[in-house]
Amino acid sequence: MTVDQQPILAFVGKKKTNNVLQIQQLPGFSDAISLSKPANNSKLDNTYQFIYPDQNPTSSIIINRTSASLPIQLTITPNSLILTALETPISPELMVNMFKSFIVKKGNTGMYLTTRPKKKVRGIEKNEPHAITESRELLPEK
Repeated sequence: MTVDQQPILAFVGKKKTNNVLQIQQLPGFSDAISLSKPANNSKLDNTYQFIYPDQNPTSSIIINRTSASLPIQLTITPNSLILTALETPISPELMVNMFKSFIVKKGNTGMYLTTRPKKKVRGIEKNEPHAITESRELLPEK
């Protein structure tokens, strides 16, 4: 596999010492677009942090998410990502939110996990004006 075709795990945040990652925000469509372009830009290096699973196939990294104070261990192998709670059990929703924090970049493609909003978005219905009608005879009958 060429260097461009190797999968890269990217996130918006900072790498701290002792393999601690601090994730600052969830990626969006614009992040996937900017990562799909060639990485010659220094802005990418400041905004995104990259993890190369092929270089460190068994590395374990601790994640501290700003919105969740639970430490979670992330084990990365070339074909899988495994999340493990270190202190207390974590909910499936929090697990999904942790996976939503990463973009997988392979070649010129950026993929990220997203979920549907729970609340349905509907268009505003226009109410027809109500007409009040009354009928009367205008001319009396003769």
